[in-house]
Amino acid sequence: MDYELISDDDYDTLPPEPDKRFAAIERICRKNMMAQIANESYDNSYDSLLRTQYMTIVEATAEELGIEGIRYVNHLDSTEDNLREFIRQAAGVTAKIRLRNSSGRDALYAC
Repeated sequence: MDYELISDDDYDTLPPEPDKRFAAIERICRKNMMAQIANESYDNSYDSLLRTQYMTIVEATAEELGIEGIRYVNHLDSTEDNLREFIRQAAGVTAKIRLRNSSGRDALYAC
């Protein structure tokens, strides 16, 4: 069992800008978490560990890089609901980052 959602090599290839760095880490961790959950036939405790690791890494990354709008969710009725809410937060923050950094940004503000 490999619990690592992001490797040292992944960290070494991240973009230098804090917002792009956050978006990249979130994408890598989410992709690896979903792949491991979908492809492995482990019990629910393994899936729960992966979900917790994803939320912990992404929240810590946001805190370290000064990205607002991300907070660890552990108060809803189920782990699935906690993860769903956390991914919703991360998707919103990541969408804002991508919009700010997209090549069409200037066209949006020119109107």
